[in-house]
Amino acid sequence: MVVWVKECCLQGSVLNVVRGDIVSVRGYPSGQRGGTQDPVAQAFEGSNPSPRTFRQTLETGLDSFEEYLRDRELRDSTIVTKVKLIRILDKRAGNLWDVDSIRTHIKRCAWKNKRKNLASYAYRDWCRWKGFDYDIKLFREETSPLPY
Repeated sequence: MVVWVKECCLQGSVLNVVRGDIVSVRGYPSGQRGGTQDPVAQAFEGSNPSPRTFRQTLETGLDSFEEYLRDRELRDSTIVTKVKLIRILDKRAGNLWDVDSIRTHIKRCAWKNKRKNLASYAYRDWCRWKGFDYDIKLFREETSPLPY
């Protein structure tokens, strides 16, 4: 970087006079922008961290789960809904293998009871696909008033 000496006021940088009024600046104007002051901070990935390995594994597994649902001859809209609910449960409740945490999450979720039942059915299908059983505890669905 080349700057004019008369207009320059640098602190903490090394100045080399090249010729007359022109100098070259080495270093960084303030702080340590080239490196890190705290070696522990190198482990921090920032506000947009790389995706976890488990997420990639789950996405691969959900393709097989879709095939399993198609083999059961379910409608496309039902398959899309069930896969979406499994993604939500995995993201919000954590470990899909922990039946009690999934059951607790569905129970405490701010969904209406019909949506909770759909999530329970989707999770039951996921459990059957993985080879174990899940007992559904249905929620009482409210009847909606007629629109007329």
